[in-house]
Amino acid sequence: MEAEEELHYLDKAEEELRERWKVPPDGFYKTNYDGAFLPETSQGGWGFIIRDHFGQVMAAGAGATDFLMNAQHAETVACMKAIEQAAALGMDRIVVETDAIDVAIALQDTTFDRSVLGTMFRAIR
Repeated sequence: MEAEEELHYLDKAEEELRERWKVPPDGFYKTNYDGAFLPETSQGGWGFIIRDHFGQVMAAGAGATDFLMNAQHAETVACMKAIEQAAALGMDRIVVETDAIDVAIALQDTTFDRSVLGTMFRAIR
């Protein structure tokens, strides 16, 4: 790939990302997070970014974790790490954004969750 073509590709990807991501409401912070899971080793990683209503990065983090059960567990760990960091910084109005639909549904469900990850979901809420 020629340098000019590569630059065009990167510009287009950045433009698409800007079109999809929306700043949170005024006075709120938005966290985006992601988790990764390797079933062969039960290991994975997590990462997050927290932005203010101007889109400015306020915090970010990433790490590795062991003893994961599945991809949902990795996503939930990533969410918890993001919320813990936001709380440590005194942020209490947080929009949580994820591509993990099952985690998003679990976090919105206020019924008592007896699943293995139920305790983590309650702590995040």
